[in-house]
Amino acid sequence: NIAQVQRSKTRQKLTLEFRGYLRGEMQRQQFQGVTEAQLKRVGARPTPVILTISPEVDMDSFTIGGLTEDPIVISNLSAAVSVTIDGRDGTAWERGVSKGADVDLWEPPALRDSVAALKFSRGDALVTVDYWPVWL
Repeated sequence: NIAQVQRSKTRQKLTLEFRGYLRGEMQRQQFQGVTEAQLKRVGARPTPVILTISPEVDMDSFTIGGLTEDPIVISNLSAAVSVTIDGRDGTAWERGVSKGADVDLWEPPALRDSVAALKFSRGDALVTVDYWPVWL
């Protein structure tokens, strides 16, 4: 119950409870040529991320750790063809076509802690992390 009214003969007390959040402007962090990086989250609350992986060479697989409990594994990547994983709705696509069959993940990627320790299986891809900061 979000609103409560207490009454007595001489006065009334109204208690309201608000639930909401403030969302900031999109933040973007890019990582290239590294296998480990730290991402400091702006905002006070966990938030889903949109991952875009742009490999420089053909790859059998690419693994990303630090945005889910278990690493995310993407298979069958082609050079210069981006794969996007959207943590807001859990979709994955490549050139507008579902890539879900080639993406192994158990939960949508998100920034849960104020600092995420990211790990990449290879350094020859551009990894872009987009998110919207959230505050209460």
